Amino acid sequence: MIYRNKRLTESAKHEECVSCGNPNCCWCHSNEYIHGKGRGQKAHDLFGFYGCQLCHDWFDGKSNIVPPSFEGFIDKYDWFRSMWERSMIIACEKGLIK
Repeated sequence: MIYRNKRLTESAKHEECVSCGNPNCCWCHSNEYIHGKGRGQKAHDLFGFYGCQLCHDWFDGKSNIVPPSFEGFIDKYDWFRSMWERSMIIACEKGLIK
């Protein structure tokens, strides 16, 4: 069973991108199978981050524009984990995850 949390995903509308600070945000799901990603299926809602469309497109491989926050990370998955951690702290502080 895939975990869904509508309050968490919709909260992104009121957040800034944890990568670049852009105020136009969405919930960006992990692309890793270990997080529940499958063909035609998004990962569990717990495995995502507050991201703008530009950072989301780069992470999903739809854009070659690399976010400035990527500097110092090994790969996209290393970067994702950092963005995920930042987002989980925000979500917990807002009471979206208990």
